[in-house]
Amino acid sequence: TTASAGISACLAGISSWMTAHQLKLNPSKTELLIIPAYRPLIRCSKPVLKLVKTWPEGAISALQDCFECTDWDMFREAATNTNTTDLKEYTSSMISYISKCIDDVTISKSITTSNQKLWMTAKVHALLKSRDSAFRVGDKDALRTTWAKLS
Repeated sequence: TTASAGISACLAGISSWMTAHQLKLNPSKTELLIIPAYRPLIRCSKPVLKLVKTWPEGAISALQDCFECTDWDMFREAATNTNTTDLKEYTSSMISYISKCIDDVTISKSITTSNQKLWMTAKVHALLKSRDSAFRVGDKDALRTTWAKLS
């Protein structure tokens, strides 16, 4: 009883935002598990800016025409020095050219999306708001029902 009175005195200032559960692991010791009374399920974060490429109609045929008109030997000749071909320079120049051709025929759009999880629907958001308001008011029954609906 003296230990529980001392623990109650220690936890008196934080009882609104922490809950203490006594563990019965060892009968000679008093052990507590202190758990936060409220822990948010989701953390809000800033919107994310994404760059998306779209392929309009006729882009594939335009890309094929671009590749058919290309002199592919010029890349090999540019990378050749004294009868040895620098493979790294050869591949990087060809990849850069292919990327440039793709950029010419595709349309790049920047899209701003909210950084939310897919399961965060309007229904879940409303339940989270009702849970928060029930927690602030201190209505334990409403808090239990919203927790049950969320899980």
